[in-house]
Amino acid sequence: MSKITRYVSLGIVAVATGALVFVLPAPKSDSSIPSYQPRDAYENDFSANDAAAWLNKRRVNPATGKVDPAEVLRVRNLVEQHRLAKTSSAIGLQWELRGPDNIGGRTRTLFIDPANPQLMFAGAVSGGLYRSTTGGSSWEMVNINAPNNAVTYFTKSANGDYYYCTGEGLHYFTFGGGAGGILGGGIYKSTDGGNTFNVLPQTQPTPNNRSAEWANISFVLADPITPDLIYAATNAGLRRSTDGGQTWSNPVAGSAVSPSEIGAPIADMIVTSSGGVWFKGNNHIMYSANGAPGSFTQISSATSGLPANARRSRIAVHPTDPNYVYVANVGTSGQLGTVHRSMDGGQSWSLIGTGTTSFNPFNTQGDYDLLLAVDPKNKDRILLGGVTLWSWAPTDGWNQIASLGPDNPINPFYVHADQHDCIFHPTNPNIIYVVNDGGIFRSSNDGFTWTPVNANYITLQLYSVEGNAAGQFL
Repeated sequence: MSKITRYVSLGIVAVATGALVFVLPAPKSDSSIPSYQPRDAYENDFSANDAAAWLNKRRVNPATGKVDPAEVLRVRNLVEQHRLAKTSSAIGLQWELRGPDNIGGRTRTLFIDPANPQLMFAGAVSGGLYRSTTGGSSWEMVNINAPNNAVTYFTKSANGDYYYCTGEGLHYFTFGGGAGGILGGGIYKSTDGGNTFNVLPQTQPTPNNRSAEWANISFVLADPITPDLIYAATNAGLRRSTDGGQTWSNPVAGSAVSPSEIGAPIADMIVTSSGGVWFKGNNHIMYSANGAPGSFTQISSATSGLPANARRSRIAVHPTDPNYVYVANVGTSGQLGTVHRSMDGGQSWSLIGTGTTSFNPFNTQGDYDLLLAVDPKNKDRILLGGVTLWSWAPTDGWNQIASLGPDNPINPFYVHADQHDCIFHPTNPNIIYVVNDGGIFRSSNDGFTWTPVNANYITLQLYSVEGNAAGQFL
């Protein structure tokens, strides 16, 4: 079969079939037909900056070019007053879901209940909290009327209570910076198995204040043994509660650490199976064996083998052997810096990966998308993700385990870009889930092939909507 090639240039269309070339006149232009107009320069960036700048442009005062938090709050209050005064039916508005209902949006957390793996929770930064009772084959929204739907992490305490936190600080490549990150509304808690969630009053931030304590919460994590011992990684530093979230304190205060680490924004942390607490402070990787006040030490240093001062770091610990600790560091331009491993609980470290031109899973987005997880069945194997998804083991080295396209049902290797977290199934670790800017993806064969699991997970972030005379949405 001869190869058919099409060329469009300078007003002619040339179709080549084998050795013959037919030159046809190009279609005439009709100025009465609306034509595509390119976006502003920043909107052609096709990165996370694009979404952030787009959102900021629609928030600014057209006269001043600036966002006035007081004005935003005033308008929101007016909208809320209008909502309470009149129902949608009273003013003639009838809303119905138009989808898409099978394409996920940016997701930063997925939780599989170890007591019932069919029960799963997922949180999207602009779509709210969703639950699946079918092992991820379908989803439904919970806590629909929550005033804040920027969900960033979900966890379960030792007594069965559920918690999730809000506020996407990891956006626009700086923690809490830029214009696109959606401010949080606190930590929500459920004591009835995830049916109803209520905000913890002590965690509610001052509205529309990006620098307020609790404005962005990246993680809420529970001690594996003590039921009411909860930790939160916030824009104001690490917080600890011993009464199930009713009151909070800063456990780093009093530790022999740099003062800047005590109130630094905490972007990444983990609580181990033994109750140890790891987190990345302003400059250093920090650790405490039990999270007690004043017990934290700086692990990264010039002599420990684990470098300090990374732009961002992600920490992963093996779920049953806390001696195996991995740290991925982001470089000065947002690219992959280094990956280190400790096999003695952080006493010593070895370098297992360095970012290069050919090995750069983060591109320049490591401050925004960074995934690191240890395989439960093999403590010498990890998964690392940023824009793309990779695995490492001493015997295999580094290997990319998913592609960025094409996005179609016949490509079993496709996983959407911008990875945020990885979760292994609690009873079958050959089943792996990753969450990213395209929602939720699952592998049933240890990461060899992948499939999206976004049925009714309605979290896609839409830039705009437009309809035509036929009632179609574009």
